[in-house]
Amino acid sequence: MDPTILAAVRHLNALDEARRVVANSRRESILSALPAAAARLRAECGATEVWLFGSLVEGGFDETSDCDLAVRGVTSHALLHAFGVVSRELPVPCDVVPMERARPELVACIESFGRKI
Repeated sequence: MDPTILAAVRHLNALDEARRVVANSRRESILSALPAAAARLRAECGATEVWLFGSLVEGGFDETSDCDLAVRGVTSHALLHAFGVVSRELPVPCDVVPMERARPELVACIESFGRKI
């Protein structure tokens, strides 16, 4: 194989490995911070259930992925505070979906494939 092509392939492989390392580190950071975030959502926002769903559960999480949480029991008034809680507790951007206002199909997917925290 041409040395230039071989060097390019090695470089791309190294970049892929670096992305995997970063993604795994981010994933572990999020997973370790989730229990505290869920506890605060319960204590400060009235959440009765907190679910993790999306790429952190289903796969496909990468170095640019965010975190997807669903909550039950959080009023519309407390939802803004819930966003503040997760933005302070979690090391990545996070979507917070109030289950009472989500489409039934989404709630069914979260309950079937998500992970209750």
